Amino acid sequence: MGDVITIDGPAGAGKTTTARAVAAALGFVYLDSGALYRAIAVAAGARGLLPEEGAVWQAFVDGLRLEAQPAGSEFRVRVDGEEVTERLRAPEVAALASRIATLPEVRALVRRLLRGLAAQSSCVAEGRDMGTAVFADAKLKIFLDAPLAERARRRQLELAAAGRGQELGEVERQMAARDERDRGRELSPLRPPEDAVRIQTAGMTPAEQSALIAALYRGGGWPAGSRFHRAVRAAGGALVRLVLAPRVGGQALVPRGPFILASNHLSYLDPPLLGLLCPAPVAFLAKRELFRVPGFSHLIRALYAIPLRRGGYDKQALEAALESLRRGIPVTVFPEGTRVREGERSRPRRGAAALARLAQVPVVPARLEGSDRPLRSLLRREPIRLRFGPPLPPPDPSGAAGDGAYLEALMAAIAALRQASDARAPAPRSPDARALDPRAPDARAPAPGAPDSGPGPTGGR
Repeated sequence: MGDVITIDGPAGAGKTTTARAVAAALGFVYLDSGALYRAIAVAAGARGLLPEEGAVWQAFVDGLRLEAQPAGSEFRVRVDGEEVTERLRAPEVAALASRIATLPEVRALVRRLLRGLAAQSSCVAEGRDMGTAVFADAKLKIFLDAPLAERARRRQLELAAAGRGQELGEVERQMAARDERDRGRELSPLRPPEDAVRIQTAGMTPAEQSALIAALYRGGGWPAGSRFHRAVRAAGGALVRLVLAPRVGGQALVPRGPFILASNHLSYLDPPLLGLLCPAPVAFLAKRELFRVPGFSHLIRALYAIPLRRGGYDKQALEAALESLRRGIPVTVFPEGTRVREGERSRPRRGAAALARLAQVPVVPARLEGSDRPLRSLLRREPIRLRFGPPLPPPDPSGAAGDGAYLEALMAAIAALRQASDARAPAPRSPDARALDPRAPDARAPAPGAPDSGPGPTGGR
């Protein structure tokens, strides 16, 4: 079996278009699990079979001759020798396919066919349980999602283009019902694989989605970057480990795909230390004045630096950080916005929460210790320590009301890593999701005046 990329997600998230484009870009075969379910629905409909007639389905499946013919980004299906590909998008076929997809006999047949096809070549498989049930050991797992209203709008446009116009409200109602069935079924319910890269496709074009996934595959979970960037990370990381001998923990907690790395800030060494010691290549925010230095500006831009105007909201920096995340490159922020000595406290700024809310990516807390005393590490008296914590889910995307509580939870997660920096201490648990959700009845409110109101990304100085 070659490499397998799985792309799962609800209806209308852009799976089919994206999976076809990724397969074409990488020279992989495209596998459409939905087409197989719909082909079975065509055959069942011709025989008048209903999902409720459970006793007859095993015999029906055993006698069905279902053939798939993948060829690059194309996927054609034959049932009992008859070509049925052009009939698979009819609404009545899709409706029946959704119902029979709950039957274990049907799912077993589709799973067996897909695994047989994947054994022949590298592939991109799209569906709703590709990464959780069919290809649990896939090299890269993607979960695409978008708000229901956006997915319904896309589906309405598809139907209109096919000459099957439908009211947007009706499309949204049908899609919501399909979501409920897919997520609530006992057998292989729709859910993101634990090790999947989750991508919010709202605001992204199909070309951007496919380019991101292809880059994630080529880079082993993150965009590989330029040769210069890779060389700097390799050489710089080796030099830092040789000279300073830092102790790093929690690397396995760093997720693949885009995320925000949120750390405390002790010294000027923090940005390069995080950039060189983080398993993922990360972008960072740097004061705008540095980009005016001839030559140095080109250097830091090549290392994913984002210019930041300090002292207030910087819309350009926020948009640049969002663009970096859309391209799959994680972004480093310092929630306090400035250097703060060990043991002291500073009000966190809302930029980190706003960026996570807008990008809908996880936030990885990190804690540095001793970076303000590099000489002690150089003399091997007290090592610099860096520890990554469990990712926090992004804030509620519906508004900024919960940003304050989210920041408090984030700062608590960073503080908790101080005890865990000792290798003998257990890794901290991820904060209770209720503490991060402003809609939850016991969600913590921020202390009066605790978080700063500035919404821009937070760099350091």
